[in-house]
Amino acid sequence: MAYNFPNSPNNGDTVVVNGSTYTYVSATNTWKTTASSGGGGGASVTSSDTAPTSPSDGDLWWNSAEAIMYVYYDDGSSSQWVSTSTPGPRGESGLNVTTSNTAPSSPTAGQFWWNTDVNRLYIYYTDADSSQWVQATTPGADGADGADGADGVDATGITKSTSNPTKTTNGSLGDLWLNTTSGEMFALTDTTANNNVWINIGEGVGGINTPVTASGGTETTITQNSINYKVHTFTSSGTFTVTQGGEIEYLVIGGGGGASGRDIGGGGGAGGYRCNVTGESSGGGANSEPVFNLLPGTYTITVGAGGAGGTDGGAASPGTNSVLSSITAIGGGAGKSYNAAVSNDGAGGSGGGAAAIDSISSGTNTIGGVATSNQGFDGGDGLDISQTDYGGGGGGGAGAVGKDAGQGKHGGVGVESSIDGTPTYRAGGGGGAGHRTTGSTQLGSGGTGGGAAATAGAGVDSNRNGATNTGGGAGAARGTSQTGGTGGTGIVIIRYEI
Repeated sequence: MAYNFPNSPNNGDTVVVNGSTYTYVSATNTWKTTASSGGGGGASVTSSDTAPTSPSDGDLWWNSAEAIMYVYYDDGSSSQWVSTSTPGPRGESGLNVTTSNTAPSSPTAGQFWWNTDVNRLYIYYTDADSSQWVQATTPGADGADGADGADGVDATGITKSTSNPTKTTNGSLGDLWLNTTSGEMFALTDTTANNNVWINIGEGVGGINTPVTASGGTETTITQNSINYKVHTFTSSGTFTVTQGGEIEYLVIGGGGGASGRDIGGGGGAGGYRCNVTGESSGGGANSEPVFNLLPGTYTITVGAGGAGGTDGGAASPGTNSVLSSITAIGGGAGKSYNAAVSNDGAGGSGGGAAAIDSISSGTNTIGGVATSNQGFDGGDGLDISQTDYGGGGGGGAGAVGKDAGQGKHGGVGVESSIDGTPTYRAGGGGGAGHRTTGSTQLGSGGTGGGAAATAGAGVDSNRNGATNTGGGAGAARGTSQTGGTGGTGIVIIRYEI
């Protein structure tokens, strides 16, 4: 049975238990046996987490960390601590320890229990009168409260305002703007002077995960690939009001170029073609453009007009630009005239086709107009009158170059987009005009996507015009006193998920 040793003993105090005399050694806080009526006593007994120092043969050590008894044993060649007992059953977390929020049932003396509700350790203890769970640790006092942190400071490069700032000088990538109305954070993504290209990088009231809300143009709702979109189509200039900003997709096409008039002239180039719809191409063979975000505000949408045709050898006009915020689609290049005195360079979104010759006396080939990078293709070359199949080249399209005079004078094909739910080709080049030395008429066809074919004879001028709201290039005129066609007007289409 258990025996209660005296509380608060003094060094040298003795007590007799079952015929054995124990003496208290204050230096080691242990009771050591000094005599036994049965003989053979005198061994030291120590209870601690670590082995006693300078032990003698036969000394006992109760390892309180492992709940195992050891004896110091000399086998004749060496001395070591040898276990005299087998540890009790293991609990969930280690030797004879149970971890739970309720006390273990049927415990044994010396068993430990970690109470997960209060995060405290208990030992099952048996004294002379009863057995009970006794707290083995005393929790420390709560630590003092930490000091308050220092007040934050505004980071450099952050502009706080209700409207997006315009950099009047070149900015730095990563400049930040906090919209104090919506609580959103934006980063500068274009370092060109006087730009407005900011991308939403943080949520606020209507952050990047909040659907865009806007109004303007002709509004429709479509479902494509199981995604619902709101579509805004502008067939003429207007305003677009964004109530809640965010990511949009767009198709912006400039006005088509006008074509040359009176004989052997070039077709008009298609308007510049810009698109960032995932999986669709931009003009000039480029991949779709990057993600684009519009901030809350009202935007002026410009839909480019088609360029006028040249009259009886006069110069044709290029188409005008279409604009959505910082996205500009360049108007198509004008078809070149045979008359050097009124010729133009034919440059544009897509290039205008070249005329047969720059002047009647030059006797040289002419080069088609040059396109804007990633918006369209160059116009076709003209052939001089010494060639069998001389005449003007076709205008460039968003999807291909205009054909040279010797290859048919046809306008370049446009590019297909399904941004409004219907697959549609737009921005085709206009056809060039010419003839063979035998005098037969040679007329180039318009490129698929709104480009007009070249025509001959009076009274058919309207047939040479590029298709409305496609940015198609105009067809050239064949015959004296004829006016080249007018380029097709451009278009701006915006959509976003709803």
